[in-house]
Amino acid sequence: MRIVKGFLVIGLVLAVTAPAVFAQAPVNGVYKSTLGDFLEGRESTSWAAPAGRLMTGNTFNCESWDGVSTLGAEWRIYCGSAAVVTLISDDVAGGFGTKTYQIDYSGGYVFFDGAGIWGGGDASYAGVLDYYTELRVLIYVFGAVTGTVENRNFAASLNGYPASCVNYTGNGAWIGDTDGGPKPATYPAFKDAACNAAALGRWGDQIDVTFDFTGCTTPTEEKSWGAIKTLYE
Repeated sequence: MRIVKGFLVIGLVLAVTAPAVFAQAPVNGVYKSTLGDFLEGRESTSWAAPAGRLMTGNTFNCESWDGVSTLGAEWRIYCGSAAVVTLISDDVAGGFGTKTYQIDYSGGYVFFDGAGIWGGGDASYAGVLDYYTELRVLIYVFGAVTGTVENRNFAASLNGYPASCVNYTGNGAWIGDTDGGPKPATYPAFKDAACNAAALGRWGDQIDVTFDFTGCTTPTEEKSWGAIKTLYE
């Protein structure tokens, strides 16, 4: 019996001391929606208060869009809330010109479908935002905002992988808001910071999107001989 036990332990040592692969990492690379690598997207931003443009507490929900009827199947960036809103420049004179704001968000999550171009074998990849920053240029004509130019970037950590191994840049454009009528169903649902449904806000498009997957290596783990012995003593 002791001999059999010895063989059992040796077999376990060979099996357990080999690196244990926990996941199949996404494929490193720089992927662009403009090259057709993946879908561009749409976004909504809920307001923390009525007519609450550029308020802290406003929360974004960005999702891929297949151009027909499906949102969020390929990628999602969601439930981050504006923590700091800073006026960078005010170049409006006589009711014409632009104002530029920087919006720094806190919290938020990401999701990537494993069938996307970045897929390395897992069904999906999820994680959290390390930071998310937006530069928003408001265009004024006769004293009213008639459009926006928006640039966004973030870094994200995927669950089980090294910190900040996904980076994003993208541009956006304001399409409408609930002051002018209800949000179309073909734009993402309004979400608050707790990812619960919200009622008021704005919506727009996400274009020229780049995802940079760098250093999302597969973690491994080895058990020591001492740890194994304690299981069979």
